[in-house]
Amino acid sequence: ADTKSIDADARVIDGMTIEVPAMGDEKLPKALPVININTADARTLCLIPGIGEVISQRIIEYREENGNFTDVSQIMNVNGIGEKTFAKIKDFIKTEETQK
Repeated sequence: ADTKSIDADARVIDGMTIEVPAMGDEKLPKALPVININTADARTLCLIPGIGEVISQRIIEYREENGNFTDVSQIMNVNGIGEKTFAKIKDFIKTEETQK
């Protein structure tokens, strides 16, 4: 197994499958899902790289108090998410059901 290809810091949730490629296997890793920040629960929000339990709960609380996000950049209004974090997560989040 090629253990160097695994992100040891990645969050995992119950029931999640982790594929460990064989040494020399040149398959590209699966892309991370794009998560709808308006509908995702706390557990799903934790799948976004760099988002942990505390921030995921803040996202939900912000959504409950202010309504749905209309643009992904509004996530920077959540305490703990600044420009640096947004730059890391913007490709993994969306506000609509379908990706344009």
